[in-house]
Amino acid sequence: MGVAGDYARRALRARVSRNDAVAIYAIACRFKLEEEARLAARAFLQGPRDHSLVPQMDGLSSTAYYHLLSYHTRFADTLPLLLTSVEYAINVLMPVMGHHCTEKPGPPGSIGDRKTYEWWFYAREAIIVELRNAPLAADSFASSTVAPCIKKTNCGICKTNALPNWDTLKRLTLTFLSDEANKTELILPWK
Repeated sequence: MGVAGDYARRALRARVSRNDAVAIYAIACRFKLEEEARLAARAFLQGPRDHSLVPQMDGLSSTAYYHLLSYHTRFADTLPLLLTSVEYAINVLMPVMGHHCTEKPGPPGSIGDRKTYEWWFYAREAIIVELRNAPLAADSFASSTVAPCIKKTNCGICKTNALPNWDTLKRLTLTFLSDEANKTELILPWK
């Protein structure tokens, strides 16, 4: 691609953000820049799946745009599975909470046959609703969303640990989801 192409690629990578995701994706698709298209698609997961038009879309095929929207939808559809997985419980939820909850076994749909954090069962449902439109949005699932769920628990350790550790749990959850987003296939029309 040459020096000019390398400079253009670096400039595109530097501009990737949730606000410019569709524009960067459109440019990357137009010039068949796979890495930049994937970065832009990931950034697209951080914002709402709006259908705002940007001038760069003039050169974007409907197929390429469909694949971007499909990528967003397919990842959002995996959220319930990801947030109920044993992998999530072992690598994110349990280390942050600092204990294995001895509360009653979780409701149907809880983590395997293990006991789960009852408050998490209810909080998770509210979080999934918030994340469906913007699966990797850092400003999603505020503590005000989970506080009512935590109040329902009978576990004193959960009541003590959940809210003070919420920022850590949120950060680790977003990291976990981001890693999973890397596994979601993005179909690029020129491949």
